[in-house]
Amino acid sequence: MPLTSFQKTVFQIIRDQRSPESYVYGAIALHHGEESPRYSRDIDLCHDLAESVARSADQDGLALIQAGFSITWLIQQPTFQRATIQMADDEVILEWVADSAFRFFPIEPDPELGYRLHRFDAATNKILALAGRAEPRDFVDALHLHQGYLSLGSLAWAASGKDEGLNPQLILELADRFAHYRQVDIDILALTVPLNITMLKERWRAAIREALDLVDRLPPNEIGAAYLDSQGNVTEATPELLPPSSRSPYYGSVGGAWPRLG
Repeated sequence: MPLTSFQKTVFQIIRDQRSPESYVYGAIALHHGEESPRYSRDIDLCHDLAESVARSADQDGLALIQAGFSITWLIQQPTFQRATIQMADDEVILEWVADSAFRFFPIEPDPELGYRLHRFDAATNKILALAGRAEPRDFVDALHLHQGYLSLGSLAWAASGKDEGLNPQLILELADRFAHYRQVDIDILALTVPLNITMLKERWRAAIREALDLVDRLPPNEIGAAYLDSQGNVTEATPELLPPSSRSPYYGSVGGAWPRLG
């Protein structure tokens, strides 16, 4: 999603301290780009190793203080830290967390963010979140992904590979159960453009129908897979376009890996 000018200033201070072991994930990694329908009110920094969380928070906090920002620590636990970063009238929430290293692709360098989670991994994480909580921002994000990145069905199919307790159909059914929002729920988001709940619900119903139909037609022995085109890019999990002779299911692993072609 697009960064505010204040968030860009914060990243100018902390991006050099990002690495494949301390990287941006969450909403900013998911929608980093000007086409996103909303801004994020926080910056999420993830670590594969729990012991890296406090060290990273201390280093980032010191760098920001030295640059003239003020910091108010809200939570300081070994594997989760949260702080409000302020300067003048601007502020943003920073969170440092530990999370699973199981993913489809490696962490990627980013000129503005430092290092970030691959968009496909951020997208599948968002679909898992969508199935586990009632948050209007997840609803808006999922529809944005469905329209401009990969379909809800393709993402639910792959996301089930990250949580063995969920299958694609259950993910979609749970997500649909939470999808009861009002216009006021959408309006409180930091939107880049106005969104109408009636139109969103129409798009959602169509996306859910398409997704349930898709996961019903994909081969059960490939649940949890992403699908790649001939260039190694993630593509739609469409049976008609992916016959068994050319289909390339691709699975997650600890740390992620780039696919081998040829």
